[in-house]
Amino acid sequence: MLIFAFCFDVKSMMPHKHIPVLEIPIEDHYVGCMTYRDSERLTKLKKRFEEHGLLGRVNESVFGPFFTTSIFSFSGALVHTLLLRKVKSPRGDEVHFLMGPNLCKFGVHEFAIMTGLSCSCPPLAADIQPHLTSSHLLDTYFNVEPEKDIRFNMLEQAFSMCDVLDDLYKLGFVYFVEGILLAAENDNAIWRDSLSMPEDLD
Repeated sequence: MLIFAFCFDVKSMMPHKHIPVLEIPIEDHYVGCMTYRDSERLTKLKKRFEEHGLLGRVNESVFGPFFTTSIFSFSGALVHTLLLRKVKSPRGDEVHFLMGPNLCKFGVHEFAIMTGLSCSCPPLAADIQPHLTSSHLLDTYFNVEPEKDIRFNMLEQAFSMCDVLDDLYKLGFVYFVEGILLAAENDNAIWRDSLSMPEDLD
């Protein structure tokens, strides 16, 4: 079931209003995490946090399960085989695969189990916007004009060179979301608002 995440449309993955708060005990089901980039970025992230004494703080965060669980190997051949068996789903929040006579479904609950993240109704854009007022990380570590994109490799460089503990912690979360959860390529543009979100970690 874990492998299905890589065939999932990110937009359709977002919970809808009719989806309840996940009540499955994560610790009983979430035994490992996987990214098609394997463990290289996660290993680098953990090493930087550990070097600066931040790993304990990270492990207690909402993303803690990613840093404490095992890493699974990624199989591109298996994903390719699954994609060839993808069939149309009548639901916008599920992807379906026809595996022989069986219809395998992957939805928000499976995604929550796979990631170890809490998946319930997301906040509205209007509720998020007031919290995106700080440009500290952007102004301090990215000398980029407003109309220019910030690329993932620029984020990686900023994270690698940062030695201010609080900023390193916040840049690390952006690096985790963009580089591991979203698996951005080095030249992909990152979402600028993601640099404001860690300023309000709650």
